[in-house]
Amino acid sequence: MRAFRRLPRRSQAVFFPALVLNPLFRLVAKRRGIKSATALARRLAGHAVQPPQPVDPTGTHPSLPIARQVVLGVRAAAGALPVELVCLPRSLTAWTILNRMGISATLRIGMDASTDHKTAHAWIDVLGEPIGEAPGQIQQMAEFSEPILGRT
Repeated sequence: MRAFRRLPRRSQAVFFPALVLNPLFRLVAKRRGIKSATALARRLAGHAVQPPQPVDPTGTHPSLPIARQVVLGVRAAAGALPVELVCLPRSLTAWTILNRMGISATLRIGMDASTDHKTAHAWIDVLGEPIGEAPGQIQQMAEFSEPILGRT
């Protein structure tokens, strides 16, 4: 409970919806496949559109800090569940919540070709910036040419 209270308010606000969406996307992706999971994400995201917002004086777009807080809340909820949640259900959850908020996010998947067993990774990007990822992690990914959800 202490960890929840330390989260920013926006992260707290997405924590409880993410408690439901994370395992839902895990189940659908595992049982029905990624195509069904992305179709569900599109249905749940709706069609909210946020009007363009000006960049603040520091040069940061207002969507980026919001997206970071959403991803933080989604990850906190995933950590509170008794099942292991890999990057795909967490990314589907974050994408759905961000798009419901009117923030245009993109879900991307790539392969880490530097490893022998070809590890895949899913992540969210907003305005071309990977959200909540370690700086070097995405650079080593061979990204699929088309995003799974969102715009190119």
